[in-house]
Amino acid sequence: MALGALFTLIVGFLGGVVGAVAIDFVRTPLREFFALRTEIRDVTLRLANIPPPDPTWKVPTYSEEAIERLLRPSREAEAKLRSLGSRMIAFGDTEWIAVEIVRYLGFDPSQAGYGLIGLSNSLAQYGDERATHRASINKALRFPD
Repeated sequence: MALGALFTLIVGFLGGVVGAVAIDFVRTPLREFFALRTEIRDVTLRLANIPPPDPTWKVPTYSEEAIERLLRPSREAEAKLRSLGSRMIAFGDTEWIAVEIVRYLGFDPSQAGYGLIGLSNSLAQYGDERATHRASINKALRFPD
């Protein structure tokens, strides 16, 4: 009888350990992914209308301070998109269990990350490349177009 109780205790303990590991390796990264996805959606919507730098912003016409002030929004947008892209790529490269789950759900973290970095690089001009990266992000994270 005591042996059966000991066996039950050990199985219960191992079940708790397996549950704790599952929480650390699955639930927490999944929550981080969905929080990052929400942040990406927020940022891409807010930055959708950041105008590209105007080629007429030159020193003879504008002071260096004025040019810096005019360029600040697009430079900050580029840095934010690059940061989000790096974080999404890092998630895709390191959280393999959670990545398999989000891929099963139809998301592609790596494609989203590279799309964000591509968008940051093409933010300085309107055109097909900018639209392609935006569409890539929307597809990878299942956002409506």
